[in-house]
Amino acid sequence: MTNAEDLISTKSSGVSATVHKSYFKDDDSSYVKVIRDTVDDGNIIADMLEHDTSLNKGQLLHFSVAYREAAVRLYAKGYAISPLNLGTIYHSASTNSKEKDEAGNPIIKNFGVGFTPSEALKTANESVEVKEMKREATNPEILSVINLFSGLTDLKLHIGKAVRIKGNRLKLAGEKSGLFFTPVGADGTYSIEDSALIKVEKVYTNEPKSLEFFIPDSFEEGKYRIIIRTASGRGASVNKTYRYYVSDEVLLQTNS
Repeated sequence: MTNAEDLISTKSSGVSATVHKSYFKDDDSSYVKVIRDTVDDGNIIADMLEHDTSLNKGQLLHFSVAYREAAVRLYAKGYAISPLNLGTIYHSASTNSKEKDEAGNPIIKNFGVGFTPSEALKTANESVEVKEMKREATNPEILSVINLFSGLTDLKLHIGKAVRIKGNRLKLAGEKSGLFFTPVGADGTYSIEDSALIKVEKVYTNEPKSLEFFIPDSFEEGKYRIIIRTASGRGASVNKTYRYYVSDEVLLQTNS
């Protein structure tokens, strides 16, 4: 069972964004990150040709390359540049006050790149809509289950042998956290109630992207699903709420 991000809204065009909880505050504060979908010169030229069929594609492509090379040359000479009047790209200095030159002035280690948008860009920004907004993915996620005895990822595991689970947000944290197996019935049903879960007591690699463990010899052959339950938060923090992941069906078998 894949735990997808919660979809908040969708539209046909605009930017995509994810809503993230602010872990520096105890309330329900959140912040939004915009997911960039970048177009290059080829995309811009294609849009130009769509709106003006009198333009020549070859000439536009040649111009874009020559224009970009000239802009970089001038910037390298120390000029701030305003490409197509969309804004100003300029040099910003990074200094280390502990290091001085012979005259006692701060030494500039390197230059950064700054940008100030034009009024045209600022105006265009006002009309941008949010195409899609999702909540931040916070549930654990299993991407692969590797049988370290066979080296395969076919979801066939051997009792008494090692297994590596790879994914995201897997680290087990919290008093009730754990890695569990739950039996799958002949009709494909299973339960995530505590009474049905068989816990793997020893997980010898417990990291956000990897869990490693041996399947105990006491486990019986059959079909199971793996349950991840954790309250792990950002860094070393432990959340109040437990989150789950239920794997696809796996087959436990003896090494015969």
